[in-house]
Amino acid sequence: SHRKTLSNVILYRKLSIMSELSEEEFATQWIKDVIGKNSVSALSLDLSSSYFNLVGNEKFYRHYLCIQKHLSEIIPREYNRPTIEFHVKGTDWIDGGPACNIIGGMGPVSDSQLLDKILQQLSNDKYSLNRNFRIKLLSIPPPREARELFWGGFRYFRRLRAFLGSRSQAVYLASNTAHIYLPMFRALSTSPVIDMTEHVVNILHSQQANTRFQRILILGTIAGHQNQLYESKLTQKNIPFVILPYEEQSFVQEVINATKENRLQADQLLTFLKKLQIFIEKEKFDAILLACTELPIALHDQIHNHTLTISPNQTILVIDSEQIFAEIISQHLKHGNPKFD
Repeated sequence: SHRKTLSNVILYRKLSIMSELSEEEFATQWIKDVIGKNSVSALSLDLSSSYFNLVGNEKFYRHYLCIQKHLSEIIPREYNRPTIEFHVKGTDWIDGGPACNIIGGMGPVSDSQLLDKILQQLSNDKYSLNRNFRIKLLSIPPPREARELFWGGFRYFRRLRAFLGSRSQAVYLASNTAHIYLPMFRALSTSPVIDMTEHVVNILHSQQANTRFQRILILGTIAGHQNQLYESKLTQKNIPFVILPYEEQSFVQEVINATKENRLQADQLLTFLKKLQIFIEKEKFDAILLACTELPIALHDQIHNHTLTISPNQTILVIDSEQIFAEIISQHLKHGNPKFD
């Protein structure tokens, strides 16, 4: 059998990110150390039992981004990826400074993109003392299928509870869909868990009041729609919205899944944009809420200055929930004032 599991080899490893290696060199060496020298089929590689702890300062966080990118390339199935706890500190960090914990793993690559956006905002603000901060990010892919719950459910909740038991000024969820389980996270946490979707809707409400848009399309996961993740909050704020028919929503879910597994094809993305173009003409909305953090990755080349290019002659306003998440967290870390709700 070519199946390789590290559960009996590595349960926990703590590595400090050093400056001698470039981010690509570090990620390549780390992956080689974890997987070993033998070639292993990506479809059979299972690191779900493995737990790694990485520590670095703000200068080296891109090493972590590179690791997640490489993992997505060699382990397409999300559940088979390892749990990684990444601690990043500002160069002027002192105990008691602004600090937060972030729960990720429902899209490990998008988690790393969120971290990138947070740290870019911190480094771009020359007027704030933004070197005194600490972030703990837990990338912990959740069990979704019955088989995954049977084999990995207890391990998942044990790790999650241990992480949420560490005190912090606030806990944030890196995924929109994870907010479906907000009551569970709050029950497990010893620190306040912030509802980021509430803040996204508040920002949409203020933008609508300034006539930036009249009617908005919600693009997210099937689970998010089934649980009225944004629909109920938008209704409470009297913000007109529209959602895709189930068949079209299923295609959006395929795009999301393909992005998670690093297998999104150009023709699949083109079909997605054509479907959006047809739906815009039919439903007459003038803005799109990206209610899944994989969508900004999928549409990266089509989004510029908060505008999505549907076709050469057609653009539409885009509200990126992940960008709003990053702004909320960076504001907390700049000023030490989390937005409790």
